[in-house]
Amino acid sequence: MCNRFNAVLVLAVYSQKQSLRVRERKKSCHKEDIAGITKEIESVKDSYNKSLETHKIELQKKFESYKYIKELCNSIDKELLRKLVVCKKEMENDFRTGRDNDDYGSCEPSIKSLYDYLKSYDVRYKHNENVKLIFKHYEKIEGLNESFDGSFDEPFDKPKYIEELGRIHSYVDRLIAEFLPKWHYKIFCVNGK
Repeated sequence: MCNRFNAVLVLAVYSQKQSLRVRERKKSCHKEDIAGITKEIESVKDSYNKSLETHKIELQKKFESYKYIKELCNSIDKELLRKLVVCKKEMENDFRTGRDNDDYGSCEPSIKSLYDYLKSYDVRYKHNENVKLIFKHYEKIEGLNESFDGSFDEPFDKPKYIEELGRIHSYVDRLIAEFLPKWHYKIFCVNGK
C-alpha cells in the first residue's frame, strides 16, 4: 500500500508540475501575444499619426494659399474702390464746373485709369454687368474723341459726351454700392419710446 501511496503521490506531484509548466507556457504565450498585439497597435497608431500629420500639413498649405488669394483679391478690390471713388468725385466736379463753364473732360484721366485697371483685372471683373457697361460707354467716349480730331470742321458732340459721362457715373455709383459693405443700423429709443 505504501507503494501505491508513493506512486499516487509521485503521480500527483508529477501532474502538478506538468500543470504548472502548462500554465507557465500559457502565461508566456499570453505575454508574447499581448506584446505582439501591443506592438501592432503601436504600429497602427504611429502610421495613423503620421498620416494625420501629413493631412494637417496639406490642409495648412491650402489654408495659407486661400488666405493669400483672399488677401490679394481684397487688395485688388480695395484699389478698385479707391479708383471708383476718385473717378466719381472727379466726374461730379466735372459736371459742376462743366455746367458753369461749358467745359467738360477733366475727369477723363480718372475714367481712363479706372478703365485700364478694370481691363488689367478683366478675369476678376469681366462678369460684372456694371463693369461691362463702363467698358462699353468709355469706348463710346473714346470714339467721340477720335471722331473729333481737334479741328473745327467737325463739331464735337457735347450732348452725347455728357450723356455717356452720366451713364458711366451711374455705373460707377452702382459698383461702389456693390463693393462697399451694407451698413444696417437700428435706432434704439430711450425708455422704449
